Amino acid sequence: MAVSSSSSSRRGVVHAATDFLARYRQALTLFVAGRFVPARALLEELLAERPQERALWEKRIQLDLLDNRPAEALAALRQVDDPGEPQWPGLWAVAHLRQGQYRAAAPHFDRLGQSVRAAVLARLDDQRPADPRARIRVPFRFTHPLPVVAATLEDEEEALLALDTGAGETLLDAGLARRLGLRLGGTTRARFAGGLPAEVRYGVLEEVRFGTVTLGPLPVQVMDMQAALPGFFGPHGVDGLLGLQALWRHDLALDFPGGCLELAPPGQLGLTDADSSRCWLAGEAHLVARGTLNDASLMWFLDSGMADFECLLPEPTVAAWRLPVSEATHQAWGGGGVVEVRTLHAERLCLAGACRRDVRGVVLPQFPLETAYGFHLAGIVGGAFLSHFRLELDCTRMHYRLLP
Repeated sequence: MAVSSSSSSRRGVVHAATDFLARYRQALTLFVAGRFVPARALLEELLAERPQERALWEKRIQLDLLDNRPAEALAALRQVDDPGEPQWPGLWAVAHLRQGQYRAAAPHFDRLGQSVRAAVLARLDDQRPADPRARIRVPFRFTHPLPVVAATLEDEEEALLALDTGAGETLLDAGLARRLGLRLGGTTRARFAGGLPAEVRYGVLEEVRFGTVTLGPLPVQVMDMQAALPGFFGPHGVDGLLGLQALWRHDLALDFPGGCLELAPPGQLGLTDADSSRCWLAGEAHLVARGTLNDASLMWFLDSGMADFECLLPEPTVAAWRLPVSEATHQAWGGGGVVEVRTLHAERLCLAGACRRDVRGVVLPQFPLETAYGFHLAGIVGGAFLSHFRLELDCTRMHYRLLP
C-alpha cells in the first residue's frame, strides 16, 4: 500500500514530539532524584532543540543556582523573564542574593511576601567580594556544643559567634544589637529546627572582621537568644550565629580537629575534581551533598549546627529502611526552643569518602525540607558527624572534602 509523504511527515513530527517529551520527563526524574549533573546535560540538549520552552529554562536556572552560578542564572533570567513583572521572583531573589546584590534582590523578596526583609535589603550596599590577598586562620574559642570564634563587629565590639553551616543568614542576640546600635526593621516569624517558629527582627550589620579579613555588609536576624536557648551554649554563652551567607564569597574550612576556621580567596584551598566531591546550594543557602546511610545512597543537608546527633531522618524514611528507633523521647534544641525527639541507630554513615560507624541519629515526624526544593532531601547530617573532620568548601565550584 502506498503511503503519502504527508502521512510520513506527520508520523515523524509525532515521533519527534514523543521523543522530546520522554527525554524531558527523564530530565525531571533525574532532577527529583538529585542527579543534577546528568539532568543538566539532558536539559542543555533539549534547550538546544527548543530554546523557546520556558519550562526548560526554569529548570536550567534552578540548576545554575544549585551549582552556585548566580551570574549565569541572572543572564538566563534576563533572556527569558521580565525583571519588572517577573514570573519567577524566587529565582531572581536568590540569584541577586548570591551575587551580594541586596538592593536588586529586595523587590523580588517583597513580591514573595517578605516585606520586612525586603525593606532591610533595600538599605544595604552590595556585599564585599573576597580580598584576593587575605587568608586567615581563626582559632575556636570553644567547641561545645558548636565551634565559637571571636570577631570584631562594626569596628568596635568583640563578639563570640557560633559557626553554623545550617544557617543562611547571620543571627545576633538582641542585647548585642542594642549595644551596637544596629538599624532594625520590623518583626517577622522565622522557622527553626523541628518546625518551631520564633519571632525575629531584621537588621543591618555593616562589618564583621577577622584580623585582615572583613565580611559584609550583611542582613542579620535579631532575636533574644538567651530566652530561646537558655543554657544551650553553657557558661560562656554566645552573641550570635555566623551563617553561610557571610562566608560564601570565600573558600572556607571548618577544621574541627585543628580547632580553627580558615578563610581564603576563591580557589586557594586547592580542591580538585580528583580529591573532592560535588555539593550544591539549595534554596538560599542550604548546603546539600550525596552520602550513604548503611547501603542507601541519599541526598543530605549538611548542618553543623545540629550539635548532638550525627543525622536526622523523618519517620517515613526510618520506617522504609527499617532502622531501629528508641521508644523514649529526648529533648533537642532549635532556634524556636525545645523539641521532643526519638533517637535511631544506623551501622554506617559516609560522606565524601569519610565514614562513621555506630551512628546515633534523631527522628522527627516529618522533615520540612524533604521536598521543598523539587528534589528529595533525605535528612540532615549534623555536627556530631562533621566534628570528626576538617570540612573544606569551595563555594565557587561547589566542591567539598572531609579530611581526618
